[in-house]
Amino acid sequence: MPRLPTSRALARGAAGNLHRAGRAGRVVAIAGCHCLVLVACLAAAGCAAGSPRWTCRDFGAGRECYAPLSTPPGDDWTCYAAGGDLVCARPNRASGWPGWSCAAAGAAAVCRATAAAVPAEPSPDGWQARVVGETIFAAWRRLGNAPWRCDGERCAERRPDRPSPDEWECVDGDGRVLCRGRFLEGLDPRWSCAPLGDRFLCVDPDPDYPGEGDPGGWRCFYDDSLRTGRDCTAVLPPAGGGEPAPAARPPCPGVWNGGRCLLARIKPECWLDGDCTGDRTCRVGFCVVPGSAGRRP
Repeated sequence: MPRLPTSRALARGAAGNLHRAGRAGRVVAIAGCHCLVLVACLAAAGCAAGSPRWTCRDFGAGRECYAPLSTPPGDDWTCYAAGGDLVCARPNRASGWPGWSCAAAGAAAVCRATAAAVPAEPSPDGWQARVVGETIFAAWRRLGNAPWRCDGERCAERRPDRPSPDEWECVDGDGRVLCRGRFLEGLDPRWSCAPLGDRFLCVDPDPDYPGEGDPGGWRCFYDDSLRTGRDCTAVLPPAGGGEPAPAARPPCPGVWNGGRCLLARIKPECWLDGDCTGDRTCRVGFCVVPGSAGRRP
């Protein structure tokens, strides 16, 4: 079995944490296996974005897998994992492509490949993935986390994910978590970070939720004052069932997919409304125009 990349190799790639893809015809090198990713291959049966080649191994008390990253054709793609899907965004528009669902987010494009960020191998609580360079890494979700403790419609986890062991204050919403802190040492590569004044902002586009299903079914918050953990309360579905009407959705700096805002840009830019310019306001790390709900991919 090929060896997984070393932690040193991951650290070199984690500075980018997100992939800015080149042309779809480039050669991807992973663990000595050179896989030619051709545009024509995406259209062929069995070579869609949702079925990458995974290599897996035992990893502590769980499992870890990796696979080559495949993007839609074109340049300037930034990719990340969210809810098991592979999401790729770029600042200019893009058409749909076999294996991908794409939508416009202003002048940008957000494309989603369903279940392309996780292997088909079963795991106890699903998989949590990250993109490092030109590789997708997936590990058992919640491996090393404290279990959820639920009482009726309220669930709590005592040791929720944070960007690093340092002190952070965190907010939760729209299917992502935003944290603000002073240091970036020992950073978890799943988080995307950017400086803001004398602090750093970090966003996790794929946080945990109790049970399975859409993050829109939960309202969660971090208790940073007492550091007791993260509490999530079940949210009643809209009257009549189904998804909220577009007008009822909050502004999204990307496109909505169920209860998750798929981001068109991944580097956080604000903590307060005052960090944004013009009439834009800050929503969970991103400056948005009030009333801009975003389309579904």
